[in-house]
Amino acid sequence: MSMDDQQLNEWIIDQLSGGRDPDDLIPAVCEVTGKSWKEASALVYATQNHRGDEILRRQSPLLTMVAFFTFLGGVTFLGYAAFILLNLLGWVPAEWVVEDESANIPRNFFSMIVMGAGMVMGSLLGLRDVWAAFLFPNRPTD
Repeated sequence: MSMDDQQLNEWIIDQLSGGRDPDDLIPAVCEVTGKSWKEASALVYATQNHRGDEILRRQSPLLTMVAFFTFLGGVTFLGYAAFILLNLLGWVPAEWVVEDESANIPRNFFSMIVMGAGMVMGSLLGLRDVWAAFLFPNRPTD
């Protein structure tokens, strides 16, 4: 199996987009191209660095779905914490209050705030690179 440079780069991008580890591609590149390990490694990592936005865009449907549901979970936890706070302040109608949960309110309140805020921030930070790849496709990479 012989590939020209363009086909090889596209194949590397396809493999990286599918979640394959760059180190796992190096032996295959050596076999296909006849390059040394060092040259194949340099090629794989150069392709990953220079075409990282394209790889990220190809992975974005899965990343976006995971981040979206993480965001929704975090908002749910924060909403529950807000409900607990409003309950403690006496601003929740009596028919909404479940008396059996009153002993767990302080513990649940703080854990829900921490988990909810962490999930919301994590999903937003995780999607930062995805949005940047779509909005600024020719941006310089690290």
